[in-house]
Amino acid sequence: MASSGLTLYSAGTPNGYKITILLEELGLTYEKQPSYLEINPNGRVPAMVDHDNKGLALFESGNIMLYLVERYGKGRLLGLTDAERYTITGWLFWQMSALGPTFGQIFDTTYFVKPVNTAMLERIKAEASRQLGVMEAALAKHKYLAGETYSIADIACFPLVASMAVLGLSVYDFPHLAKWTTEILGRPAGALMSGNVEVYTKIVNNVMAVQQAV
Repeated sequence: MASSGLTLYSAGTPNGYKITILLEELGLTYEKQPSYLEINPNGRVPAMVDHDNKGLALFESGNIMLYLVERYGKGRLLGLTDAERYTITGWLFWQMSALGPTFGQIFDTTYFVKPVNTAMLERIKAEASRQLGVMEAALAKHKYLAGETYSIADIACFPLVASMAVLGLSVYDFPHLAKWTTEILGRPAGALMSGNVEVYTKIVNNVMAVQQAV
């Protein structure tokens, strides 16, 4: 394990990619490790250790993102005024409390609940579409979720939107959202998500293989 710098405990999931993309955007060097219970008492990814700050251990993706931009961002990605900052953090917390859990429910209901409860799945997908519509309305007004400047609000939401196809949803139903997704995929850090569908497909195939073996 590293004695200096940052160590990231992560996996190829939207929550994991949020941190990886932000680290790349900030130009920070980090060592990547698999998840580790002693770093995160909840035993879930992502988690991170900053060896240059007394070995500070961090967990929960939103908490890690705020720490990174406040400590290393030098004013980048979190706004320059109170109005900008709190609009950005509003979107960040919305992702964690609304978009993320809803997408997680679709994934679980589709691939883990057998037999599939079709009525429940359609209800959750309808809520996901409503939430995507919230993003679409914001992006119809300005270039990025929180305004005209790219921020951690976009980084937090992007991995989920980029994974929509795995959940049976289409970004092309939301033209502004599709344009936003394409632009972020064109960024060097955003391009890390280009293989995310393949990663999720492997996860789903493994889950289904285990279920069939039981």
